[in-house]
Amino acid sequence: MKRATPLSSEKTTLYQQSKQDDGIDVRELFGVIWAYKWFTVLMCAVAIGGTVFYASNAQEWWKAEVGVIRPQLNDVVTLYTKSKEVMGVLNSFPDFSSKSSKSGEAIMQELSNICESDMLLLYFVDAFNSFSNKKLFLESSSEFLFWLKANAIIMPTNELAGVNLEVLSLYRHKLNEWTKTISAQLIPGTSNFRLEFRANTKQNSAVMLEAYINHVNKLVKVSQYEKLVVLLDLSRNEFIMSINMAKQKAEKKLALMLEKTEYSYQMAVAAGKRGYSASFNPVVEMFPVHYGSEILAAEVKVLKDIRNLSIIDPEIEEQQIILGGLNNIIFERDDYFTSYHYLENIEEPLSREGTTLVLRTILATLLAGMLSVCIALLHHSLTKKEDE
Repeated sequence: MKRATPLSSEKTTLYQQSKQDDGIDVRELFGVIWAYKWFTVLMCAVAIGGTVFYASNAQEWWKAEVGVIRPQLNDVVTLYTKSKEVMGVLNSFPDFSSKSSKSGEAIMQELSNICESDMLLLYFVDAFNSFSNKKLFLESSSEFLFWLKANAIIMPTNELAGVNLEVLSLYRHKLNEWTKTISAQLIPGTSNFRLEFRANTKQNSAVMLEAYINHVNKLVKVSQYEKLVVLLDLSRNEFIMSINMAKQKAEKKLALMLEKTEYSYQMAVAAGKRGYSASFNPVVEMFPVHYGSEILAAEVKVLKDIRNLSIIDPEIEEQQIILGGLNNIIFERDDYFTSYHYLENIEEPLSREGTTLVLRTILATLLAGMLSVCIALLHHSLTKKEDE
């Protein structure tokens, strides 16, 4: 057998010493932690106390949410029926919706889009995310006003806002805090939307979400009905203008016919032609004297007695009938209108949004313990180097 050389013996000694040093380091580590145990306990206690204090004073949010899809036909049946009624009346006059009438074509296009379900849902979502609509709703919400009073926050009036800027600043900050928690977001991979409303209690979150949905729906409803009324008024004005222009043309044509007939009558009297005589002239005469003075006199009398200009232009009567049909359309703005359709019912949330108090406390305690150990080891390392 080979004898151990001095070099190999030295390596063995160093290896054993290294293992012994490692064991000492581990024991020393636990010794340091034990020596600073009260510091660690103090740090953890401070962390727990701070977490509880923060949780007690911080605003806890409860989030209620619901999914919506585009409205069904029965959701907008009244508005749909009225829009189709207007379109039916207008379609009875083909020239109105023809390409030659740009305004009429645009009105018909708007009428066909007024109950388009995808557009209605987008109108609703835009109104739901509008800051002004959120602000208007919150400032009239009893739940929000009660929360302001409970937290000693004053909703400033125009007079107070100019006097106390701190009051205005605090109120705006809290208002923005609430409005940011109200949102309508597209559900990925679908054309549906998720509506969310966060409030200070789980009851308020569900109640205020439903109330805000109804508030926004009323705004969309008013907007769509007003749009339909505007389109109806525009259609009426189009026909009123068209009828007036047709009447002016008919009046001028009637006056020209009367003047021409009077001249023909005078010429027939001067020529001594009383009765009708055939004319073999292939060219249409400007003054048809061959009719005779008796016929021309009767024609003059008839032309002077004409009051209904539709005799001159039959389209006047047709357009007046359509205008009468438009005037007979009556709007009944019932409450049965929704610009969305629920995917599920609105329910109170089961838990607060974000981390719970227990989880916050555990995380804070772990972080405080780790921090205290790091501080203890760092302090021990520095003092050890100074002693050496």
